[in-house]
Amino acid sequence: MNNLLKPFVPPQRKKLDDALKPKLSIRKTDIPRFSTNGQTKLTVKRTIDLTNTPSFKSPENAKELCHLLYRKKSNKKNKSWGLDAYAVITSKKDVTFNFATHKKLFVKVYNSETGNFIAGLSIIDDCDENIAMYGNFEFQFSHYITSKEEIERAFEILNIKNKNGTKGPILEAQDDVINLETISPNLDSQELSDKEDIQIVKKIKTASSDISRQFVIPIKAGNKEEINNYNHVNPLPGKPLFNKDKIPNALVMNKENSYTDVDVVVDPLLSNVLRQHQREGVKFMYDCIMNVKSRDITGCLLADEMGLGKTLMSIALIWTLLKQSPHAKLHSSVLDNGAINKVLIVCPVSLINNWKLEFKKWLGTKVGVKVLNTKAGYNSAEKDKQDFQNFFNVQRVFQVVIISYEKVLSLKSIFEKADFKDKIDLLVCDEAHKLKNNSSKILQILKTVDFKKKIMLTGTPIQNDLQEFFTICDFLNPGFLGNLNQFKKNYIIPITKARNTESRFNKNILELGEQQSNELIQETSKFILRRTNDILNRFLPPKRDYIIFCKPTKHQIEITENILASCNIGSGSNSSASSLGLITLLKKICNTPKLLQTDSYYKSTLVSKNNSISISNNKSNEDSGKMRVLDNLLAQISSVTNDKIVIISNYTQTLDIIQDLLKYKHQMPFTRLDGATPAKLRPSIVKDFNTNQHIKCFLLSAKSGGMGLNLIGGNRLILFDNDWNPAIDQQAMGRVHRDGQKKECFIYRLVSTGMIDEKILQRQVTKINLSKKILNDDTDSNEEKIDKKQSKNDSDIFDTEDLKDLFTIKKGTRSNTHDLICDCNGDGKLPDADVDQDEDLSELDIFQNKFISGGQVEVVLEKMENQREKEKRKLMKQCFKGYSHFDLTFTNEHKMIDSILNNIDRKDISFVLEK
Repeated sequence: MNNLLKPFVPPQRKKLDDALKPKLSIRKTDIPRFSTNGQTKLTVKRTIDLTNTPSFKSPENAKELCHLLYRKKSNKKNKSWGLDAYAVITSKKDVTFNFATHKKLFVKVYNSETGNFIAGLSIIDDCDENIAMYGNFEFQFSHYITSKEEIERAFEILNIKNKNGTKGPILEAQDDVINLETISPNLDSQELSDKEDIQIVKKIKTASSDISRQFVIPIKAGNKEEINNYNHVNPLPGKPLFNKDKIPNALVMNKENSYTDVDVVVDPLLSNVLRQHQREGVKFMYDCIMNVKSRDITGCLLADEMGLGKTLMSIALIWTLLKQSPHAKLHSSVLDNGAINKVLIVCPVSLINNWKLEFKKWLGTKVGVKVLNTKAGYNSAEKDKQDFQNFFNVQRVFQVVIISYEKVLSLKSIFEKADFKDKIDLLVCDEAHKLKNNSSKILQILKTVDFKKKIMLTGTPIQNDLQEFFTICDFLNPGFLGNLNQFKKNYIIPITKARNTESRFNKNILELGEQQSNELIQETSKFILRRTNDILNRFLPPKRDYIIFCKPTKHQIEITENILASCNIGSGSNSSASSLGLITLLKKICNTPKLLQTDSYYKSTLVSKNNSISISNNKSNEDSGKMRVLDNLLAQISSVTNDKIVIISNYTQTLDIIQDLLKYKHQMPFTRLDGATPAKLRPSIVKDFNTNQHIKCFLLSAKSGGMGLNLIGGNRLILFDNDWNPAIDQQAMGRVHRDGQKKECFIYRLVSTGMIDEKILQRQVTKINLSKKILNDDTDSNEEKIDKKQSKNDSDIFDTEDLKDLFTIKKGTRSNTHDLICDCNGDGKLPDADVDQDEDLSELDIFQNKFISGGQVEVVLEKMENQREKEKRKLMKQCFKGYSHFDLTFTNEHKMIDSILNNIDRKDISFVLEK
């Protein structure tokens, strides 16, 4: 066939992506001579294989560059890497280090700012534990230099030049190495046949720097059994870090997408020490913040009661997410191998050191923890800001920063930056009930950031009302429960109406309130996890709770009656401020009348009217019933046992009086922690009490030191006075019965019989009942639960008459609280669990159906009053279920479990409830 009749085929070739050209080079000898070998009538395709072409060689004969951190040698306890350097790798070899394959690099180190030579040394890559020494310096590997910008900067600093004399990543060709960019023009200039088709194909071969570095299992060196169990190969992209099939009882997180997500397995170092409820807690938090449950949920509230290990669960989750991600990262860098990189923990200042110690306890030096606790003084705010900025700038050194709630205010300018939310991947708020006030400046600053993932920890998410509860929930998951007006309309108003004593006989209001309560529980349970400390019973020694009703002295009753008479209670002329001042005054009298000497309300308003009442008494243990009981308890415990005692009060002035009692009468060595104790001294005070057998007593202020403290050195706790907020008392009483406790615990709660102390105790149980209802943490079995009809009005039983009752004294009663529970003789037996049958209230519907006569109203009102009293008794019986009743006024025959109370002088104790 005539060649002229054949169609013309122009020469064709496939070009490489421009982004790949600077990174590839080929040998001159590999470039073919582009001839057709006589096949001028055929289209010839030629393939140049660039897969195994050698990398460039620099003037230093280096194969790669890397980044190092270095510092001067120091004997300081807390050291940081303050300097960085570039290192030219001259050679490398495989080594086995800490059960994982790493490279041993031989490098020449240069200063990253000046380019001056520093050292020549060998170092292990990607290992935070390996520190190389040279002269007076310590070095640690940071990361390989792979990004274009960083390579250009390194070449500029190190003064490495190209063939044409310019600085940059394109190097001079040496020996038989040629840069790829010189190939393309040569191809264009070749005299090729029109029928030839040149095709350059790059076969993909993943570079080692593109593969996620192997995670080093934190196992003690030399433990061959564990090494064999958990030894695994270097994980490839898209592969799990741990092989769940080779880990006994592996803790594997749930997947959002079972087809594409990678298994996330909790490090066996932590999963092996987690109890079952803690394993469930870690999975629950993971599901919330990783959107496994719902795309609308990005935060969770861990509302477990004290002692269940909220801190450990949080650390396990943080460590897991720092090292692992459910999404495969095919080209992730060393610094981006987890779902999160930076974590911010905000907590009360008294707990900062606790968090730091917990990280060190469970993970050692595996995680870099930065603490911002600069001492107050000149330029302290600027120092905090600088340290906070350095936390973000230094990628590999610190992953977690811990600050106090107050520190958020001083760092406001940084929090308000537009890019701040992209720098923090996870926010953890401990004791999160501090954010319950929507007008809080701290809360508003945190709200402006809009963190991607949030965890809130508190054992008391509901302290007073549902609006505070909404504030916390809305911060966690904005808009999930609607706005505040919608929440009020849907939940607060109907639930509050149903709890109002005036609505207790309106069936429609009660049914709507119950319906909305159940709906709120169902919605919030998607991101709130609540467990009570009853699940710890099988892990901890037994705990005995005692409510001891102490008979007030004649002096206490006399001064209380005189003050109430002077204030004209019931006349309606008292303002809210004076009423609050009077309530505080009555609480102090229950502790000891000596506290009136420094009370501002008493001195400014009542002192001129009470000159006839002497409040001075040289014997502080004689003017108060509770002081007398405390005196007897201390004497009995110190003489019969070797147990340590924790004494808690809401007033530091009360602690002063107790301190004198310990020092001068009982001569008992003690230590003390209150609001005036510096934060830096608190850990040592707690440690001394727990470890020093010479210290027998710990004086603690409930509000300033009741959170997060572990006082397992003591096993007898005395709560001297009550607080209106039950959460404060619950936290205080949870200081000794915690993980690590080895001895049986005894909790003594002192209450002044018939006085305001009992009213506070009764009011507390209603708030606790509200919290249990909304958080759905009732642990009773189905057989023990009261049916809905009986429990529908078990929340707010106090009305205006009860508020007036605060200012009355119940004389002649063994215990007003016991009077509300039952009328037993206090023989130590459990009271009858049967709840009184409801009276037939069908006649009460008459209010809703028609007009009634005056005679009928009188009958109905009488039935309503009777029903109200029965419901109060019912609630008290339910709240104090499980307590045995002991009347100590008349007999010593009935023995309690605690031998101390059996042998104590009972003349100042009227009644005891034991559980």
